[in-house]
Formats: sequence, structure tokens, C-alpha cells
Amino acid sequence: MSPETLSVQKVTGVTAPLVCFANGSISEACKKQLRVSVYEESKQTLKGRKRKIVMAESQRQTYKASNFDNVDSKCDDTDLYLAETDLLTESFGSGKQKKALARRQQIRLKDSVIKSAISSVVDSAVAAQELSSSSSALPATTSAIPPYNIDARTPAEVYKLDDIIGQAELQSLRNVAEVFFQCNSQIVAEWQTNNTYFSSVLSRLSNLPFNETARWESACCLMYLQFMMTLFQMKAAQMQKKDPLPADWPDLVTNLMLNRFTFKSDTAKSRRCLPARLKDLLLSHILVLCLILDRFTTDLELLQVDLKIGPNKLQTHVKSLGCKVKKEASSGSFTAILTVPLVFPEAKKSKKVRL
Repeated sequence: MSPETLSVQKVTGVTAPLVCFANGSISEACKKQLRVSVYEESKQTLKGRKRKIVMAESQRQTYKASNFDNVDSKCDDTDLYLAETDLLTESFGSGKQKKALARRQQIRLKDSVIKSAISSVVDSAVAAQELSSSSSALPATTSAIPPYNIDARTPAEVYKLDDIIGQAELQSLRNVAEVFFQCNSQIVAEWQTNNTYFSSVLSRLSNLPFNETARWESACCLMYLQFMMTLFQMKAAQMQKKDPLPADWPDLVTNLMLNRFTFKSDTAKSRRCLPARLKDLLLSHILVLCLILDRFTTDLELLQVDLKIGPNKLQTHVKSLGCKVKKEASSGSFTAILTVPLVFPEAKKSKKVRL
């Protein structure tokens, strides 16, 4: 098929409203050497308009501008033209044209899925690389267990609530925790249906004390438990955001969690990450807060489901906090019990290999 040729004629007395050079600006000396001309097609198009072309000529080079038109700024929008053509084909096209349109749409969909998948894999790989490098940069003294009292005589003396969340941060949660303070059984049932909060949090709302001061403290602790479990479930790619935690969280709590449980990498982006050791520390704080709320006897079944942790790993972590694990004969679920004197499991000694 031979290319279409256009018959053009030079137009005098016509100026271009705007001329922009794609490869930078033209110096004043070169501007004086340019001869700018406007050409238009000698015959009109089907829409009754004449296309105009701007030519800028110098001694060494000729610049040909893209078509411009004051009537319709979308006349050269290829994507819009294709979309309108597809709509016409879908409504008035033949069977063969509709099949071709369906194939094109499937190809576009596959291309977009492949591009998004590749982008996700690349982001995950970069995040994993930063995570591994950040883990090695943590101090060796970073412990995965909150502060404890080895000489405690009662379970209440082992772990202190102030070491999990300070009073200032606890008070800052009153506004967001008011929904827990004011809730009733009907509202809790609605939250369970809509999965508004973690099951481990909802199951403890029925045990809120009636005393106003104690009820406020428990409501704020449960909201902090919700926040910690939300952070525990975050993926590495989510932590790469500039502000990974929700904006409606109190600033004091957000800063506490970021400084305590995340690590700021030294890469060019300087994004936060959650290394394995700090994630273990976060899990320890979750378990200790549950023990405090449950008077040091906690059912592990809902925590296992909410945190998506295997039973063996969760039981091992609970034992590292000084708890004993008991299996209920009736339900088969496991219960963590904090007892005193505090005893931590000893590290297994490696067997000697005979040569």
C-alpha cells in the first residue's frame, strides 16, 4: 500500500500561537537565523478543517512541528480515538470484528497483569534485600523479650504495663478507643460480621470491667493491641511507604511503634523496615499485653489465626517469655500460663560429632 501524499501550500500572514522545541530552548542567536513558515493542506478533511504544519528552517537543519489546531485539542489523542473505535465496534461491528476486539482486550489485560506482577516481584526483592541488610545492622544487644523482673513473686510483677506502653501514649488513645469503651454486645456482633477488628481484640471486649477508670485503661490497651497486630501483619512492600502507619493513629503511638519495632534503612530512600528480630520483639509485646489483659492465662487459638503463625512457633515464643503451655482436653486448644518463679527454656546443646 503506497503512502498517502498531501498537497500543501504555504500560507502568508499566519502566525503560530505557540512553538515549543522538544530538545531544549533555542538560543537568541539561533532564533534570528530560523525561518518559520506555516503550511496548510490544499484540500479540506472530512470534518471540514484544514490541517496546518509549522516548519522552522535553519542553514543546517529543518524542524517539522507536530500538527496543531485551535478547534479541538484532542484531535491527535490516539488513545481516545482507539477507545471510541472500540466502542463503535462493540455496538455496530460484525462478528469477526467483535472477536478481534475481544482478543485485543484480552491481550491488554494480560499485559497489564504481567507488568503489575513484575513490578510487585521487583519491589518485594528490593524490600527483602533492604530487610536483610538492615537486620545485620541492628545492635547485637537487641532483645526479643520486653523488660522483666526475674525475682518476681507473683505473675503481675514479671512484666509491667508501663514497659509495653507508657501512660502518655495510653492516654493519647482515648479518642480512638472510645468505640471500645462505649460498645455493647450488638455492636461487637456487627464488628465480628464485618471483620472490623481482629478476633483476639473482639473476644476481650466482653470482659471489659465496669469501673470507669479500669474500663478506659482496658479499652486503650485493646486498641493498642489492634495497632500492634496491624503492624505485625504488614508486608515488606507496605513498609516502604513514606508513612507506613495509618494517619488516624495518634502521633505518640505512631512514633513509639516506629522507633521501637522498625528500623530505618540507610538506603537512598531511607524507608522503614521490620527485621526479624524486631518482629519477634513486636510479637513478644503482643503476647505480654494479652497476658496482662487476661490475668496471665491466655488462649492461643485466636492469636494463632489472627497473626497467621503456626502453633509450634507460637508455643515456642510463649515459652521464651517464661510461660507454660497447657493443652485443653475438651477443645484441644493451647493455653499460655505465666508462672513464678520465672524460668526460661535453656538453649539446646549441640551434639558432639565423633570423628
